[in-house]
This record gives sequence, C-alpha cells and structure tokens, in this order.
Amino acid sequence: MSSELKTLKEVCELMRVSKGTIYNWMNEGRINCVKIGGRVLFEQSEITRVIESNRVVNQ
Repeated sequence: MSSELKTLKEVCELMRVSKGTIYNWMNEGRINCVKIGGRVLFEQSEITRVIESNRVVNQ
C-alpha cells in the first residue's frame, strides 16, 4: 500500500467535519476506510477522491 494512512481525527480536522459525519459517510459508502487492530484509518488517495467528487464548479 503506497498511500499514507490518516486517523479518523486527522480526516475530521482536514475536512472540517465531525466524527459523526465521517461515520455517516462510511455507512452510506461515500468514503472507504481500512480497519486495522480496531482502528479506523483512511488512505490519503481516498480522502482526495472524496474531496474531488464534492468539488463545486462555478456556475
């Protein structure tokens, strides 16, 4: 795996959303995670994908 892993807290801070929002997105399949040793981790490439897929283009 070549992508850096981020913790839930780091993703919340980066995206400026709550843990509840991230958990909702996980349940809805909007963001994928990796679970290792009971920890929820996110690949940087997945975070980038979610950000890009929510980009709003000037209308």
